[in-house]
Amino acid sequence: MERVNPHLLLQHLLVQAQNKVSVFKQLLMTRTMFKMSQVELAKHLETDQGTVSEIESGRRNASTKNINRYAEAFGLQVVLVPRILLPFVVTLVKRAYTPPVKEVGKKKGAKKKS
Repeated sequence: MERVNPHLLLQHLLVQAQNKVSVFKQLLMTRTMFKMSQVELAKHLETDQGTVSEIESGRRNASTKNINRYAEAFGLQVVLVPRILLPFVVTLVKRAYTPPVKEVGKKKGAKKKS
């Protein structure tokens, strides 16, 4: 399984939630971000590839247990956030994980003139 930047993954999932993308679609997007096949995931969930496909397409309802196990396969935790707070959570995550902007024209280690 490929390593994924957790900060980018979190931002991506929050934006998807804010855009009201279905949980099933979010599960599919997460699996593809990690470059994991349905067969590999099915082994982790102790089920078959067809079941994973049906869950991701929304043709089969997944139990809470399976959604939690699906999330655990990627090191994620299922959390419910009130819709009214979702924009604030997205903003907090973006601020917390946005790298600082480098000042243009300053050399590393250069001292300020007094």
